Amino acid sequence: MTAGFHLQAVLRELFIQRLHLGSGFPRGTEGPTAGNPLRNLHPEGIREKAKERSNRYIAQAQEYRLFNTIKCICRTMSETISKSPNEKFCTECGARINVKAEICPKCGVRQSPAPSANNLDSVAPNGRSKLAAALFAFFLGSIGVHKFYLGRIGWGVVYILFCWTFIPSIVSLIEGIMLLVMSDAEFNRKYGNC
Repeated sequence: MTAGFHLQAVLRELFIQRLHLGSGFPRGTEGPTAGNPLRNLHPEGIREKAKERSNRYIAQAQEYRLFNTIKCICRTMSETISKSPNEKFCTECGARINVKAEICPKCGVRQSPAPSANNLDSVAPNGRSKLAAALFAFFLGSIGVHKFYLGRIGWGVVYILFCWTFIPSIVSLIEGIMLLVMSDAEFNRKYGNC
């Protein structure tokens, strides 16, 4: 049995009980039948009329609830979606929460952890990635591709000129490791303006 159906049944029974007790009739009447247009009906007729009224009231309540839900959705859609620098959006419900929040206070979903100080996917202001530079250094470092990628054209040419000696291969492996352990701030300072 669903909650909505159960609620309808409870409301219907309360309305019928109220009708039989006489509190559902206008003031100044004497009991459930005096001054009531239903007084000539059989008790089953009263019960049927009460069910009709309760169904009508339930339908009105459901329409009102639906109207309020739609009004709330329209209000939230019309609001501008913006956040301050110390806020972020919840990954589940989209609510604005504090940047440092680990759990959303509205939906209770745990948020993704904050980025660490040594993030491999960090990107410099000029669009260069630390991870891409390290991969270039490991796999194509012997011909200086990582140097060209980082904007050090002169060093890239030197790597190409000496690639037959395998010295650039050894140096590029060391540089690849250095790029991986380098902090984001240092990477941005060193290669972010090229």
